[in-house]
Amino acid sequence: MDGVKWIGGVLVLGLEAALMGAGGCAGGGAGTPIQPDKSSAARERGILLRTVAAERRDNRYAVYVPPNLDLGAPAPAIVFLHGAGECGADGLRQLTVGLLPAALGNDAVWGQFIIILPQKPRVEDSWSRHEELVLACLDATTRECGIDPARVYLTGLSQGGAGTWAIAADHPELFAAIAPVCGFVGNPRKPPSEDDAAARSRIAASLAAAKMPVWAFHGEKDDVVRPEQMRELIGALTTAGWTGDVRATYYAEANHNSWDKAYRDDGPALAKWFLSRVSSVSEAGAKR
Repeated sequence: MDGVKWIGGVLVLGLEAALMGAGGCAGGGAGTPIQPDKSSAARERGILLRTVAAERRDNRYAVYVPPNLDLGAPAPAIVFLHGAGECGADGLRQLTVGLLPAALGNDAVWGQFIIILPQKPRVEDSWSRHEELVLACLDATTRECGIDPARVYLTGLSQGGAGTWAIAADHPELFAAIAPVCGFVGNPRKPPSEDDAAARSRIAASLAAAKMPVWAFHGEKDDVVRPEQMRELIGALTTAGWTGDVRATYYAEANHNSWDKAYRDDGPALAKWFLSRVSSVSEAGAKR
C-alpha cells in the first residue's frame, strides 16, 4: 500500500511517502499541519493518503485534491463519511463507495471541492463516537491545504448519513450545509425507541437553531434503513421551527443505494447547492 499508486486513473501518494514528508497540497508530512505552500499546491494533485493523531492512535485517512482545482485562494471542502462496509484501518476502503467515485467520474461537477475522507475503524461504532477523528482530519486538511472555513460541507451515506445528522448537530458552527444520504437515528433494524425520539429532537433543535441548510436523500424501497427515518428527521426539523432551507429527495425505485443517484444523477444540483451556501465566519473563527 506504500509508494505511488493510481486508483481510478488518479495519482495516490502512499502512506510511507507521506510519513516521510512527501508533499501534499501544502508540501508537509502527515499529521503535521502547516500553512499552505502555494508552490507545492500548484504541483500536488490526486488522492493523498495521510495519517492524523486522534483518539489515542494514528488514523489513516485520505484527501482528494482535484487535478484542476485552483488553490491560489482558500478552497471549498466536503467531509465525506462512509457506510458500514468501508470501515477499517487501511485508509482506502472509504475511497471505493459514494462521493469519491462520483467525483472521479465527473470532475466538471465535483472538481471544485477538496474532499476529506476519514475512516472509522469498526462497524459497531457510530460516527458520533468518532467526532474527534472527523474534526482532526478536517483541521489537518484545513491547515495543509488552505480550506475556506466558510465553505465546508458535510455528507455521508447510511452510517455516514447518521453521522452527518449527529456531527452537524454537535458542531453546526463548522459546516455551511449538510447532505445526509439514507441516514437515521438509533438502530435502523429495531423499532424506534423513546431514546431515538429524544435524539432526533435534540438533533433537530440544534440544526434549527443554527439555521443549517439541509438536503437529505433516501430510497423509497430501502429495506436497510426505512425511509420513514428521513421523514421523521425532516418532520422534527419542522417541529423545531426550521422551515427554511430544507430539502428532501425520495427516489421512488431506489433501495438502500440511494447514494449513486444523490452524488451522480443529482450531483450537479447538489454541488451547485453546496457552493451557494456560505456560512458567516467571525474574526474569532465562529460561524453564524
